[in-house]
Amino acid sequence: MEHDIKNCPFCGAEANIWQNYSCKTGYYFVYCKCSMCGAQGKTFPSEEEPAEIGWSNTACDSAIKAWNTRAKEVENG
Repeated sequence: MEHDIKNCPFCGAEANIWQNYSCKTGYYFVYCKCSMCGAQGKTFPSEEEPAEIGWSNTACDSAIKAWNTRAKEVENG
């Protein structure tokens, strides 16, 4: 599934959505990560395996929204 993930705010490289599984918790953890510098966004838990459901659930949407959030530029006086 195609997602609108912004480029890295630090180096400008492409970012992608990722998942890790925790045997300890039994959850998948979803986050966005830069392919160049490794900057990573906030992680969100998912009971379902995100890749199997087309990266389309609340955890995936939240991870993308968090990654795409940027601080507003402050105008100089």
